Amino acid sequence: MLYVPIDKIKPGMVVARPICHSRSGVHYVQKGYELDARTITRLKDLGVVSLWAECGNLPQVNEKINEKVLDQRRELDQTLNHSLDQLRNRTDAIIDCSHFEEKVGSLLNEVLEDPTHQPLLVAMGEDCHSLARHLTNCCYLCLLLGTHLSGYVRHQRRKMPHYIAEDIRHLGMGAFIHDLGKAHLLDETQKTHILNADPEDKAYLAHTRIGYELVRGQVSSLAAYMVVHHHQRFDGKGFPKVKARNPKSRAAGVAGEKIHIFARILSIADVFDHLLGTPDEPMPTIYALHALQQPRFNGWFDPIVLAALNRLMPPFMLGSVVTLTDGSSAVVVDNHSSAPCHPIVRIITGEPGTPGSTVSDKDINLRTHPSLDVCQVDGVDVQPYFYDPPDISDGVMAYWGLRRKAAKAVTVDSFAIAPESEPLTPTPP
Repeated sequence: MLYVPIDKIKPGMVVARPICHSRSGVHYVQKGYELDARTITRLKDLGVVSLWAECGNLPQVNEKINEKVLDQRRELDQTLNHSLDQLRNRTDAIIDCSHFEEKVGSLLNEVLEDPTHQPLLVAMGEDCHSLARHLTNCCYLCLLLGTHLSGYVRHQRRKMPHYIAEDIRHLGMGAFIHDLGKAHLLDETQKTHILNADPEDKAYLAHTRIGYELVRGQVSSLAAYMVVHHHQRFDGKGFPKVKARNPKSRAAGVAGEKIHIFARILSIADVFDHLLGTPDEPMPTIYALHALQQPRFNGWFDPIVLAALNRLMPPFMLGSVVTLTDGSSAVVVDNHSSAPCHPIVRIITGEPGTPGSTVSDKDINLRTHPSLDVCQVDGVDVQPYFYDPPDISDGVMAYWGLRRKAAKAVTVDSFAIAPESEPLTPTPP
């Protein structure tokens, strides 16, 4: 299969996965359908932003893309879209979170069944509302990170029995509902996020409190905690500000290990997904991964979680078409965690995905071809964003350095401390 953005779709391409309506689940186009110009125009009008196209000689791509995970994410997205429609249409609507838990659990089961599957964080099929897409992406990414960081999560929750410490269902649930408070805000404010927000914008800053009020009593105290605290920074400069126990001290953000590990994971997932842009203005994954390592984000994240994300998320998505430095087109068929910016590719002759195109049966390992590299993805020059993957050991060292600084930050009262006592439901400051 090839991943094809809507502006690259050509007549003659054959659909490899059904294209569905984001709310009803009705199929616009079935698998195996050969696209014509009229259908392509109609798909664009319906808001479809991408699709998977059939392409011969790529068995390893088909095998590594987990169809069950994609289906569970689509179902999760449809469930959320229906609830968001209710919130937008009625200001007095009360969201029912009970049916979210089953869908989040189903996605978690598929991730646990195949934890080494190739991660995909792209807008597939019809573009859903940007808020639903963001929440679904964050839920999936948090479950993926939580699975791969199980030892670290267990260490951070070391006061609890192992079987509870390693249970990441609340992580997925908290990620899935963390921005629901935005649904009650004005349309323009809904488009605001942590990367473009005015730090004095009270309407935006209130979305964590509004979201908490929507879900309190319906979800665990830990998931509710994540709703309020997903914008805390590891260095203590996030929000909301929390009153310190000492009445003479100023309110401040929560810092370091005082932020629950689940909120730390969600914090980086939230920023990473926003860095990927929107369906109208998408940015390559390599751009987002490179950006997270720049000075702008110094002190924002738990360094161990950041290192894990960089090791887990490939900068070039499996099945994506790239342009090489010699001008040829190629499809990404595999990645290296030790050299992520130098994937394994196969050359494509002709228009990718069309009946006249062919894919070479020879793998080219760009790690061993210093004269050949990826230069463009969807017309974007990506070479300025090449990076060396941070080592987990580097993340550990950075973690202890930041932890010492965070320990000096003004923190926390009983609300800010990670709510590991399950009956406790915190009250926002």
